[in-house]
Amino acid sequence: GTAVIVESPAIRGKMQYFVVRSDGETPRVLQIATSPYPAYAYGQWISLLCAKVEEERCFLPTIHVLGEGKGNQALHTLFAIKNRLVRGLTYVLPEPHVSFASALLLGERTTLPEVLRIAFQNTGTTHIVAVSGTHVVILGEIVKLLLALLSFPARTRRIVAAVFLIFFTIMIGAPASAVRGLLFGLMLLSAESVGRPRQMSMVLAV
Repeated sequence: GTAVIVESPAIRGKMQYFVVRSDGETPRVLQIATSPYPAYAYGQWISLLCAKVEEERCFLPTIHVLGEGKGNQALHTLFAIKNRLVRGLTYVLPEPHVSFASALLLGERTTLPEVLRIAFQNTGTTHIVAVSGTHVVILGEIVKLLLALLSFPARTRRIVAAVFLIFFTIMIGAPASAVRGLLFGLMLLSAESVGRPRQMSMVLAV
């Protein structure tokens, strides 16, 4: 049948993963695992032929792209901004540095060379290229610092930083590690807003 890709595809190992919502009177949500090439994108309308579906998972289906732009327009815009930022990095950095920077800053690991990915796995440092709480908090502090240099009031700085972090998390596909970091960042910003000390033990408890 036909379906729409409703999640930004991700490449893990030698496979490409994404989620689709099938068309029809009774839509189904399926997790797709296929080869990394060709690369698919959020919002594509595809024809899908699964030889076997187990627990709402389809492995190595036959896929044909029928059209584009079927997803949420706001998400389209955010993913387009992300792709433009990735392309911008290609103008100033060579490979594999651009792939590493894209993974480090934007959580875009689809172009990370297999050799480099294996090296991270073997050394136990894959977390470096997974957007996490550290990345989110650092970005929030950078935004607040830039706004402070422009003499914005403290309340405005916190609100803008919170909105920026929410959009950033959505833009990179909202992986679990980034969502956790976003929740931590929002709680820390909330503590600042009400004049309470930023106690990490309290944030962990929440």
